[in-house]
Amino acid sequence: MQVSEQTPNAAVYHHELPTKTHTFVAAVALIRLDDTAPFEEAAAPHGLSDPARYTVVEATHQPDTSRKTRCIRYSLELIDAKAPNSPTAPLRFLERGLVCAHPSIPGAAVRASFSERGLPEEMDPRLWDDLEGFLSGVQLESAPGVPAA
Repeated sequence: MQVSEQTPNAAVYHHELPTKTHTFVAAVALIRLDDTAPFEEAAAPHGLSDPARYTVVEATHQPDTSRKTRCIRYSLELIDAKAPNSPTAPLRFLERGLVCAHPSIPGAAVRASFSERGLPEEMDPRLWDDLEGFLSGVQLESAPGVPAA
């Protein structure tokens, strides 16, 4: 992880890979939701904000009932045309995760995900083997040490 990526509301963990164009990240963040939109719409990632850089290939989400709060599972596939670590070749970007409404902070949610970015030949489905264990290990607490969902 890099210190610049850690905040009081987010933690990002990098998996070391052999090439500079291939990255794999696990992340958990407390996020704000658009309170004018329905939960599923506000919680679902739709792509990244720079259309000159990112092309959405697929963005899906569905309700998830594994927690005692409203959650969605999502999958996002993009093409990153201007990744800093690949100035001449576009990279494939995959992100899968879970977004759950925080049970005791109105308008907030917890987003936990794995993401992989790389040249098509670098993508490795084995990196995703621990996704379910990672997601199930994320605890939502109403106070430190007090599980909420």
